[in-house]
Parts: sequence; C-alpha cells; structure tokens
Amino acid sequence: MKRYLYLVAFGAWVCSHVHGHASTPKDTAKVEKKANFGPLFKNDDVIKLRIVTNIKALQKDRGASPSNHWAELYYARKKKGDLKIPIKLKVRGNFRKAAKNCIFPPLLLDLPQKKDKNSIFERQNRLKLVTHCQSEEYIFNEYLVYRMYNLITNYSFRARIAQVTYEDSAGLQKPVISYAFLLEDEDDMAKRNKAKDYTIKQIPMPRIDSLQMATVAVFEYMIGNTDWSVPYLHNIKLLAPKGGKYPIPVPYDFDHSGIVEAK
Repeated sequence: MKRYLYLVAFGAWVCSHVHGHASTPKDTAKVEKKANFGPLFKNDDVIKLRIVTNIKALQKDRGASPSNHWAELYYARKKKGDLKIPIKLKVRGNFRKAAKNCIFPPLLLDLPQKKDKNSIFERQNRLKLVTHCQSEEYIFNEYLVYRMYNLITNYSFRARIAQVTYEDSAGLQKPVISYAFLLEDEDDMAKRNKAKDYTIKQIPMPRIDSLQMATVAVFEYMIGNTDWSVPYLHNIKLLAPKGGKYPIPVPYDFDHSGIVEAK
C-alpha cells in the first residue's frame, strides 16, 4: 500500500511541475501524424488479449539464444468479436529471463507484416510484453513509472496495460490470466522523436545532451533506481536527434528501482 501511495504522490508532483516545461521536439505531433504509428499507444484503456501457444516449451526455452515459438494472438474487440493474429513468441530479457527470478518470463511478440487495418496492432511489428514474472503488483508499479516519465519528456517509451490470458495449445495446463503491459518499439520511439538509434558504447558523459542527462539522472534518483548506465548502455537507449549535436538518453526497465521493488 505504501508503494501505491508513493506512486500516486510522485505522479501528482510530476504533473504539477512539468506542465509547460516538458522537453519535447516542437514538431513531434506533426511527425506522429505523418508517420502514423497506429492506435495501440494512443489510448490508456486496458486491452484484453489471449495468447495460445505451447506454454511448457516456451517457458523451458530460457537459454542464451531462445527460439521463436508459434502462437496465436487474440484481441478482444467490442463489436466485431475476437481478432486472431498468427505471431511468433520468444522469451527475452536478462535477469527476468532466468527461471529462478521469474516464474513467467518476459516475451517478445513478432507480428506479421500484413494485418487487419482495423486492428489495434496496425503498424506494429515487434513488441515487448512485460509479464507478471512473480506478481501482478509489480506490473502496475513499473507501468506507472513509464507513464510518469512520459509526462516529463517525449524521449520516453510508451506503455499500454493489457489483461492477458495464456492458453496452452497442448491442453496440459490450465489457462493463466494476468496483467501485463506492452512496450513501444525502439524504432518507433526514435522515429516519433525524429531521431535514429545511437549504438556506440563508452560515450563520455560530457558528450551526452546535458538537459536530458540531468532529466534521466534526477528521475532515476527519485524512483530509487541505480540499475542503469549510459556509457555501457545498460537499461538506457541512446538517440541521435536530427540536427542535434549530442545523443539523448532514454531510460527503460525499472524493475529494480525502489518504487517498483520487484523480486
């Protein structure tokens, strides 16, 4: 309960301090309209998903190079019934990929190029799904951290809460219903900010955009997170903005922060 109160209080503080001061490109809205990134992250409503796959095979595949697994993704629409999308699933992550740390590992959803134009997944190709791991409580905590950082700057990953039913295609396990959240694709986040991926490591701190570096550092301090590094690109994505002199850091993966306190 204390963590929820902390999240609410911190969110209120963010809202009261960032209005009119968010560090965002002036033409971000124009870029979004022109590029059309699809409807998935334009709404905050909880979406209902159903994933059918061989659960046992998926959960056992936690090695250094996990394989793709066949799956079917069902999206519940209000009037037209469920929409089925054939997808590939892969276990992803580092700490959370290990069975000793997560009962249910995080997943990568690989969607087909051709999709129903009326689908919420229109224009989405690869999406990270942050699963319940050990407990649903941490899902909501980490999701709210992403949303709070969205309030501060557009140089941030968007997230969307989903209630997911995991069904075993082999019929050997009972369905598991749990909350999760989808995370915006890295390339889409970069394009939305008129930037490109910057993958060079060991960048000296003075060579990073000073305002965004300060924003990241203060935010990570506020949520009690030390599990990140700009020089080593650990839980940090660097962007090369169009016309910008210095790369911009974008944080992600807040499960080890004090405010989330995932175990």
